[in-house]
Amino acid sequence: MCVCVCYEPTGPPTSKDKEKAQSMLNQFITLKAEEKKKPKECNPFLAFECHGLVKANKWRQQIMRKINHKVTKIQNKGLGEHRLCDLNDKINKLIRQKVTFGTTYR
Repeated sequence: MCVCVCYEPTGPPTSKDKEKAQSMLNQFITLKAEEKKKPKECNPFLAFECHGLVKANKWRQQIMRKINHKVTKIQNKGLGEHRLCDLNDKINKLIRQKVTFGTTYR
């Protein structure tokens, strides 16, 4: 003889159960979205590592965007000295990269 016992909650699901289900669904969706993304291309540091004028122009534009973004950050008066020097070093590195792209692909 087989006795089947089914558990049925007596009341509506609690908000904790809903939050847990929603959280797991969100995790699943984000993992699936990350799987679909193509691998991120690395920005070549040296200009001769980039083959083709179109790609070189694309990388140069990205470098210019990064420089502009960091320059706007560095103009913040509330930055500490350490953060200011750090941003300045990063900007100088990006400018050196931009110069190599400019001299190589003229």
